[in-house]
Amino acid sequence: MFKISESFIIERPPTEVFQIAADPETQLKWDSGNLQKVEKLTAGPLGKGARYRGSFKGMGVVEYDYSEYEPGRRFAHHSVVSMGDMLHLLEFEAVPEGTRLTQSMVVKPNGLWSLMTPFMKTMMRNRMRLVASEIKTYLVK
Repeated sequence: MFKISESFIIERPPTEVFQIAADPETQLKWDSGNLQKVEKLTAGPLGKGARYRGSFKGMGVVEYDYSEYEPGRRFAHHSVVSMGDMLHLLEFEAVPEGTRLTQSMVVKPNGLWSLMTPFMKTMMRNRMRLVASEIKTYLVK
């Protein structure tokens, strides 16, 4: 198992950044190069326990749930994919410049994927940087 984290400053208030980052329907707008389709699998509002199915470039169809959800503060996606068990946590903290977005990924690789840990860490750091950049760009529009 491994964990990686990265922090980014986004020049908007935490509640605004949270709303853009947490909502899968909005993610289709700012992450269109990666998320191609999303479908809600549970009834009710977005929150802890909500389940979704997304079609992601390079990963295929992934089902994930919101294992944590504190509006304006943090949320986490949990999924089990071919490479292993993954948790993607996003935390939002008010700072003088706007919001510090800290993303953490905790991964328990399966089988041979455990040999690919250095590659997976690099790939996931790049993904976290892209997520922060796309959210920033979307909020500037």
